[in-house]
Amino acid sequence: MVPTPAAALDAPERTLPPSRERDGDFVGERFGSFRVLRELGRGGMGTVLLAEHVLIPKRVAVKVLHRHLAQAPELVSRLLAEARAMSLVQHENVATLYDLDTRDGLPYFVMEYLEGQSLAAFARGPIEPALAVELLAQVCDALEATHAHGIV
Repeated sequence: MVPTPAAALDAPERTLPPSRERDGDFVGERFGSFRVLRELGRGGMGTVLLAEHVLIPKRVAVKVLHRHLAQAPELVSRLLAEARAMSLVQHENVATLYDLDTRDGLPYFVMEYLEGQSLAAFARGPIEPALAVELLAQVCDALEATHAHGIV
């Protein structure tokens, strides 16, 4: 749900780097006031980490742009656009953004951590029609909120 800058259309292919070039293990390291507990997932643009505030028991998710992509201004812009979109949309079905910064040249943002399973894990088998309708209604509500802010 992020506005796509025209430059992003010419961006290099967003794939994971070879394993020997992947970003280091962030466990135990700090991003602002948050210490990383474990990796939650890794995608084409970045890594999502579970972290906890060092003084209070508040858990968050931290999304960090992959190091090999942090040198591409158009991809950094896409991450920033994603963060801006999250900060604009205040809706129960859109994660809340808490912070945006850089660490050792890596852009990252801190957002609400929601416990549960991934959509891939959830959808491994058939889904009851009533549940599918309920979930899709929530997705549509979130899309309506984002579209109200001009985000396509």
